[in-house]
Order: sequence, then structure tokens, then C-alpha cells
Amino acid sequence: MDYELIIVDNSENKYSIFEAYNIGATKSEGEFLLFLHDDIEFRTHKFGEIFLSLDLPYLGVLGIAGSKLKTSVPSPWWISNHEQVPNGILFQSNIQHCSNTKPQIINLGFTYENQIEEVILVDGVLLFTTKENYLINPFDENYSSFHFYDLDYSLGMKKNGKINYVTNTILLEHFSSGSLNKDWIEASFKYEKKWNKCVGLIEVTDNHFEILAFESRVQILLQNRFYLKTIQLLFHYKYITIKLFRVILKSIFRG
Repeated sequence: MDYELIIVDNSENKYSIFEAYNIGATKSEGEFLLFLHDDIEFRTHKFGEIFLSLDLPYLGVLGIAGSKLKTSVPSPWWISNHEQVPNGILFQSNIQHCSNTKPQIINLGFTYENQIEEVILVDGVLLFTTKENYLINPFDENYSSFHFYDLDYSLGMKKNGKINYVTNTILLEHFSSGSLNKDWIEASFKYEKKWNKCVGLIEVTDNHFEILAFESRVQILLQNRFYLKTIQLLFHYKYITIKLFRVILKSIFRG
């Protein structure tokens, strides 16, 4: 099959990932777009033909990992530790490399081969969409980092009436894992400000997920010494427990 390979050289960090992806997409002349990290290897042959063969009505964006919900508390797409989230919410299928551990095959949420699931949020290691979708919903360059481009793009698609999907029909190997560092936190503030205003776009009816996201958010803020933001979070949300409050106090005074 015919394809274009467009490489955006960002070795000197001239662009945010939002800018880099916009540059690549603007250059593309094809009908479909596939945004990829630069540290992956496909284990499935003819993956492009497979993507094009899938039945994806009202396609927004397709990936290999994602979540069926977005919490009001800003969190990674996986919300919290996978083992704490009930089955059928999170999906991931790839070979993953993490620091200080051997590569592992992850098959989270999927229960059979060639499965396709509708989701809200799609992880950015692989994003498959159409050029038509992109022209309506380009990457938001008001962000200036390498975080939240995928979640922001996913919600943009949903806002435009599209459906996002994840699938295990292809397998790729990812040679790094994400980092929830200070840059991630700074980007999360912009993400929260932008999307929490969109009333009715996302609806979470189970406080269990909100509590998981809240506890995860507190831990991330404390690990990166965002103590004031942690305190502000406590006043904004009502999910604090005595145990968590003690953890917060201990972290602040230790820091």
C-alpha cells in the first residue's frame, strides 16, 4: 500500500509535541494520519492495512491504550494503579519497557483477539485518525510541553461528535514509559482549566473513580513538591481521608 513517512526532527527540542504533530500533519497529503512515538517497533506486519480494514463508525481517534472515562480530577488516562481500577474501564495492549524491569507483554481489559472498544481517552503512543478529523481538530498549541496532547486531542474529537476507539488487533513494542514529573503537572493545570468548563461532555457517576483519581493526584503533587497545589486540591474536592491527610502532612514537613 502507498504511504507517506513524515519525520519531524525535534532533536533540539524546538517544538512542543503539539507543534511537531501539527507540522507533520500539515505536510501530509494522505487521507489518513498515524501519529507515532519515535521509540516504538511494530511487531505486527501490514499494520496499516489492518487499521484501514477495521469497522470504525464516526472515527475520532484510534489507539492501543485508553480509558472509558475521564474523571473531573486531572489524572493520567489510567486514573490510578491498574489493579485498583475494575475490569472493563482501562485497555492496553503492547510490549512495554519500564525502567529497572524486564519488558512485559501487557494485555489489560481486552478479553478476545481483534477486539475493538469505544473509549473516551486514548494514549498517545499511537494515534490513528483521518486528515479530515485533523483539519477540524488540530493539536492545541496553547500547550507548550510534551504532555496531555493525546487526552486533549481525544476530548476534542468527542466534543465534535466523534467516537474514539482502542484495539488489540496490532502489537507494538514501546521502549520507554511516561513520567509524571513537574512538566506533566504544569500541563495538567491547562488541561483541567480547558476541559472542566465543558459541562456535559464527560459524566462520571461513580465516586469510586473520582476518589482513585484524587488520591493519585495528591501523590503526584507531593512527589513533585507542589505543596500549595496539594492544599488547594483538598479544599476543592471532598475526598480527603484521615489516612491521606496524615500522608500529606508527613510529606510537607519532610519536604
